[in-house]
Amino acid sequence: MNIRHVTYFRTYHTSRPLIVLISNAMKKQLCLLFIIILSGHLTRAQYWSATGASTSAGAVYLITATHVGDHIYVVGNNQTFAYSTNKGSTWTSTSVTLPKGIFAALYSAAGRLYASAKVNNYDYELYYSTDNGTSWTLDTVGLPLNIVKSGKAPVKVKDMGNDYMIAYNSTTARVKHKSASSWSVTTIDNVVTEVVNHDGNWYAVGVQKIVKSNDHGASWNALTTSGLPANFQGSFLASNGSDRLWVSVPPANGGEDIYFSDDDGASWSLTNSAGNFAYSNPWVGAMYAVGNYLFAAVSPKFANFQDPPPFIISSAVQPSFSVGDTSGLPRGGTTTALPFFFHIGDKLYTMMGDLHTSTPGFPANVGITERELTGYQVYPNPASDYIRINSPEPVSWELHTLQGQRLGQGKSTMDSPISLQNLSPGVYFLSFPNEDRPAVRILKD
Repeated sequence: MNIRHVTYFRTYHTSRPLIVLISNAMKKQLCLLFIIILSGHLTRAQYWSATGASTSAGAVYLITATHVGDHIYVVGNNQTFAYSTNKGSTWTSTSVTLPKGIFAALYSAAGRLYASAKVNNYDYELYYSTDNGTSWTLDTVGLPLNIVKSGKAPVKVKDMGNDYMIAYNSTTARVKHKSASSWSVTTIDNVVTEVVNHDGNWYAVGVQKIVKSNDHGASWNALTTSGLPANFQGSFLASNGSDRLWVSVPPANGGEDIYFSDDDGASWSLTNSAGNFAYSNPWVGAMYAVGNYLFAAVSPKFANFQDPPPFIISSAVQPSFSVGDTSGLPRGGTTTALPFFFHIGDKLYTMMGDLHTSTPGFPANVGITERELTGYQVYPNPASDYIRINSPEPVSWELHTLQGQRLGQGKSTMDSPISLQNLSPGVYFLSFPNEDRPAVRILKD
């Protein structure tokens, strides 16, 4: 054996060195084993990866982020605006400023980028941009006044589908269609904690009830529900856009209880979300649903600066929660919860210092919500045997399950129906891969 390297080890039972003879071949094997172990460790450490948005903005940390389609927009603590047109792979930092005030928050609604501008301690203004922040349009007509009546109050803006949007805070709300020139009052309840669009209908958490609107906020009615605790007070509400609603109910079980409904809010079932954390008050915060997945931020343990902010995740058809993987998120920076989640394709995003992304496993085409098609419709819906696309020209289509599995594809017109005869009763999505049109939810009865 050709000896090229000698290594000395000291044993526990003698002071004499132990001579270990290692050949070149053994050295190569040991190096390879070390690389494999290190590679596996690094791979596990990259569940979350920083996008570099804060670095591009020259900021210590980000204060807000949102996305409009594949474009992502962020603002740093230094008020620097940056955006990415490729899902966060690269960033462009610009000298964008608002016409008045400073950036307080960014929102996405009706294909527009909205910015809440803080003018002073009381006054806020709302602007939107359609050109990556190059120009901004004031959009405050009809918004509520602040408490001292000196200007507009701060509001959260949310997309509600079909080019409708809602602007709301804890006590009041306004609705608007993209084509309208002003916001209109919508009366939800005395206190409003959350509003979502679920399968074309709007749901909100009020005072000890969940309310629903099927007329774009013109009227709201309390749901008659079963399965929720007596005198329940919901906190956060989430929808996957089609067939599942979620609501968190503090302070039951330390604020960890999450219920779900698969029948548009009529009946609810308790999940196993509670009991994942041993410390006091691990309250559920922001929730985000996509397909069968639910991600829920959790309040960190008091004064725990050592660990990243926790979250829980469920990905099964029958919900089953576990603690989410926080590896890759920064440590020692804050004891606040993760502020939000959103997804683009198969990527999930959250913000903690920087904007971080992961690939949890949901399909790229899941989580699309139903909206009316421009130019044609799909009928009948619900359907038993066939559906037709109301288009004189051939339209490329794909039929998917709720989990994203493609069941069929082809081209069709109003004269060439699409067969559903071999499908089991349930909910499916008809998508149009070659056109800028939303998928349509199909109910097979």
